[in-house]
Amino acid sequence: MRYLFSFLWTVIFHLVTADVVVSDLLVRASGQDIKSGLGPKLSSGSRILLPGDSDFPPASERWQEYAKPTFSAIVEVTNENDISETASPRDIIYANNNSMPFLALGGAHGSITSLEGFQNGIGIRLSKLKNITVSDDGTYATIEGGVTNGEVMRALKAVNKQSATGVCECTGFMGALLGGGHGLLQGHYGMVIDNVIDFRVVMADGSIVNVSDTSDHDYFWALRGAGHNFGIVPSLRYKIYEPDYLQWNYTMMAFSQDKLEAVYEVMNKITARPEHELTNVINYAIWMRSPDIDPNNVLIFFGLIYPIPDDNGTTFTSWFLDLNPLSVQSQIVQYWDLPKLTGNGDDSPICQHGVNNHLRFPIYLDEYNLTATRSAYDLFNNMTAEVTAFKDSMILFEAYSLVAVRLVDWANSGFAWRDTKVLVAPVITYAPDAALDDTAIKFGNRTREILYEGTQGTRWWPVLRVYVNYAFGDETLDQLYGQLGWRTDKLAGIKQKIDPNNRFRWFAPVVR
Repeated sequence: MRYLFSFLWTVIFHLVTADVVVSDLLVRASGQDIKSGLGPKLSSGSRILLPGDSDFPPASERWQEYAKPTFSAIVEVTNENDISETASPRDIIYANNNSMPFLALGGAHGSITSLEGFQNGIGIRLSKLKNITVSDDGTYATIEGGVTNGEVMRALKAVNKQSATGVCECTGFMGALLGGGHGLLQGHYGMVIDNVIDFRVVMADGSIVNVSDTSDHDYFWALRGAGHNFGIVPSLRYKIYEPDYLQWNYTMMAFSQDKLEAVYEVMNKITARPEHELTNVINYAIWMRSPDIDPNNVLIFFGLIYPIPDDNGTTFTSWFLDLNPLSVQSQIVQYWDLPKLTGNGDDSPICQHGVNNHLRFPIYLDEYNLTATRSAYDLFNNMTAEVTAFKDSMILFEAYSLVAVRLVDWANSGFAWRDTKVLVAPVITYAPDAALDDTAIKFGNRTREILYEGTQGTRWWPVLRVYVNYAFGDETLDQLYGQLGWRTDKLAGIKQKIDPNNRFRWFAPVVR
């Protein structure tokens, strides 16, 4: 369920590489060379892990088994100087000088196929960069690059604060932010990128800079939405707020497939309501198999989350209850309890690493075409029955409030799709099996195509809009970063200035 929320599922934090050709592989340092050459330069508390070390497997494990990167060494850093060339130690400079690609590791949940191109390089693990410090006036926090969403939420809870984050506790905070960042509170505070005051960035040449809207407008613009391409962020300053509500309502209902059209008609009715009625309301759905309820067909699980009191949320809930769901679960909880309640806690199955392939095929929609939705359901229902290895797959439908998101000008950042009302993500999950990969890819792409074809006649047709943090990897630049041309041109120009050798190119690269 972690994909329910923005961030939800979210993505690896950045990636990078030095320019490498096949012959470079022959001159790369061995693991022991890396340890002896780099080790003395690292700060106290840092360490280098090699494939034979007992801690190497958990340090290199990823949530996504398909098309994953591989490492000759993992360097666990303790401060920004461990990843810069401006002060000793200089691990990035070491990687550059030894023809080693390098990849920054946050939550290790990135799943895009471009990561497969990173092989036998140095992983720069940020997991020891955990400090979260609240300013004296309580208006912002300085957050280091190795924290997870759960760690940010818990740190803010301790001082009675909150801000825009993802709900999945185990995913990296910084990685999802760099691609935009949806979340439960975006109706109040905007997207995650909208709350950044400034970034501390290690650039491709290893230098460390502060980047804000005033210090470098274009660089700041690119980092917020396409940031994986432009550096490593060891820390940033981030806006925080007093909580507006103490209690939240969480309601989950299960519907059988014969109610599909009725359920999605009501969902359309909600998304068409005036924006001010939706400030606090998040609605979502999950298609998945639950044999204990229905052994034959995929079920539709529909959820509503809203703070107490909220009359609109109560009204919307009643519309679905009128459809006679198979089951209803409802609880009143604090905001910080929602991750565990929704299956997004640190100890939830969805937070397990090194287990399954998770192939995602996202698409943004403005409304649900009922005919296309039924066709997508039929395909999903049939495939997950015929290919039993896909039985744990799901399709996720996330509808967040856009009130504060739309207060930010759509041209203000590298994130292109501020006006979209619904984020849909088919997630094809199965144990690693190369014999099933082509079938899984065709299955996921066809599901997305059906939903895309249902947008014909809308104001966005024929544009396929894709959330970069969920992207599979075969999408075009226009689909990821905006279709008007100027956006991708601007990103390419900033890239040429900031990273002319394209070292940061492993996650949804803006230059191909």
